[in-house]
Amino acid sequence: MKQAILTPFCGKPETTKHIDSNGDLSFIVKTRSLIPEAVFAAKMMAWIMAMFISLIGFAYVVGNEDVHGGYLVIVIYLGFILYECFFNLWKEILKQSKVFEITKDHFIVKHWPRDKIFDRKLDHKISLLPHRLTRWEEDQYELECKRKEKLGKVHERERLFTDSYHLSYEYLGQTNILLTIFSVGEAVCIASRLRACNDVLDAHYGIANGTPISPDQQWQDRSGDID
Repeated sequence: MKQAILTPFCGKPETTKHIDSNGDLSFIVKTRSLIPEAVFAAKMMAWIMAMFISLIGFAYVVGNEDVHGGYLVIVIYLGFILYECFFNLWKEILKQSKVFEITKDHFIVKHWPRDKIFDRKLDHKISLLPHRLTRWEEDQYELECKRKEKLGKVHERERLFTDSYHLSYEYLGQTNILLTIFSVGEAVCIASRLRACNDVLDAHYGIANGTPISPDQQWQDRSGDID
């Protein structure tokens, strides 16, 4: 049975290749990601909704003599299950969409009310930077640990900003924040895809350090080549 070969651009983030009437190649990358503040909001909304439903169930069991008291255990477990369901639901709702278009000459970030357009012919690099509040979160964790230690308690660490990154388009050595992403896996996935599109375009148009994806792009015509 013949199996299809996976392309470098399958999976997430959604990536489409376009060739216009002039034969110019471009890529459009669509991302959906969370910011750390959205993760915190999702947790709070999930906790409130799960607690509300659990209290209704608790009140029903306690106020109904015909209902066995063992159902209280079910209500408690149901609350944990509902929390996870609501948490995942709110994470999906709060994800932010962003569209990137990479052409021969430009790196474009679709942004209301005006797109951000960068000249790809100038020196540039796509990179990931630690979130600007990472150090603040670490300091808060250390202070809370010391406070809990005096009380003989253990402080469980919650990573929001520590596990978040800024996607940057470094333009002539200058940082331009394009997107803030929660989760190192998600951040690496998006950055890697944008770099791949950038490299393929460089190879397609014979720009140095590009990555060819077809044999005819392996060799570029040079002065003195024999046709």
